[in-house]
This record gives sequence, structure tokens and C-alpha cells, in this order.
Amino acid sequence: MNKTLKEKLNDFTEISLEIGAPIVGNMVTDTIIGQIVPGAATAFLSYRQKRTEKMLIRAIDELKIQISEINSKLIGMSEKQIILIKESIFPIVLDNIEKESEEEKIKYIVNGFKHSINYDITDFDLILSYYDILNDLRMIDIRILIDLYEESKKMVRSYMEETERTIKTEYEAVETYAIKKMESLGLISVKKTFEDLEGRVTKPKKSATKISKLGIYFVKFFEMYKEKDDNNE
Repeated sequence: MNKTLKEKLNDFTEISLEIGAPIVGNMVTDTIIGQIVPGAATAFLSYRQKRTEKMLIRAIDELKIQISEINSKLIGMSEKQIILIKESIFPIVLDNIEKESEEEKIKYIVNGFKHSINYDITDFDLILSYYDILNDLRMIDIRILIDLYEESKKMVRSYMEETERTIKTEYEAVETYAIKKMESLGLISVKKTFEDLEGRVTKPKKSATKISKLGIYFVKFFEMYKEKDDNNE
């Protein structure tokens, strides 16, 4: 475990004690130490381990922001419920943090943990399914999904244009791929056109691209809301 990660864990523990949230502090530090220390005994730090520690540092920072809200829910739970969260739910979250390569996604991984606690979600199949889907998405996919969720049509994006559906740029090609990937995951629906039926790869029309029920539940689970939007209903 590198010095920065150790300092972050110590800082997190101190903050949790200062605000009267030792349950959260112990849960996070005990689980992370249990996962990282065995690997740190090796003679070298691989690229993967360095990346993992970077992601864990970001996760600790996100948890520090939300520690009071998480703690307010945990203090009303039974010891059995807390053990379930610590031994079953948080390890799922930690596994996803460790294998993530996009730092920006850590916020949503942590949001899913907070959401599970806030709404007493203990269905492991459901939680695992949401995290499996999140693993398949890149930030470009997530941004498009958030736009669709909020029906933010004021932002002109190439994949939303009604006219000229020919893919002209590399970015448009990536956006089209993102749309098709999310469609395959069941997060959005795209009405088929004659071009699609003929096997031609074209940009989806604005009017033909909609977020699905699963997409809505997915966005809410990971609280993928734009910062300026206070209405998350």
C-alpha cells in the first residue's frame, strides 16, 4: 500500500471519528486494508496495483463527501444489517473500484453503494446486475445516457441531429457505437429505419432514441444527475 493511500485511509478514519461515524470509517478501512495489504507484500508494484490504488484514493475522497449521509442511515440499522453491508455489499463495490480504469466513474460506483444503503437494497442479483452494466459503459456512454434521461435536447450533439445521418467524423462514429452498445444492454431503445434494416450504420435520429425503463432505474441507482439539477426525482 503506498504512502498516499495510507494517509487517505488515516484521514478518513479521523474524519469518521470526528463526526461520530465510526461505523462507516471501520467498514471502509477494514475492507480496503484486507484487500490491498496481501498484494502489497510483493517486491514490486505493478501497473494494475498502482491504478487500483489511484482509484481507491478517489473512492475515499468520494466517500468523505457522503460519509454523513451514509452514517445517518447506518445508525438506524441493526448489527445484522450492518454486517450484511460490510461483508457482502461493500466488497461488491470495492471489486468494481479495483478493476475500474476511468477515474471519473468512481463517483457513480460510490453513489451505487450509498443508494443501496439509503433504499435498503439487499438483492445481490440486482446490485450485481447494475454494476455489471456499469462495467460495460465508458464515460462517453454515460454522458449520452444522462442527456437522454434528462431529455436535454438543448445541447446539440451529433447523435441527436434529425437531418444528415451519414457518419462523417471519428467522434460521430464513437457516439454511434455508444448508442448501439447501450441499446444492446437494454438501457435505451432506438426505432429501426430502412437504413438499419439494410445493414447500413447510421446515426440514430433524435426522435427515434429514447431511454428505457431499465435505463431510468440504472441512472437513479447510480445517481447520474447533472450537478446543476437539484430535482432528481
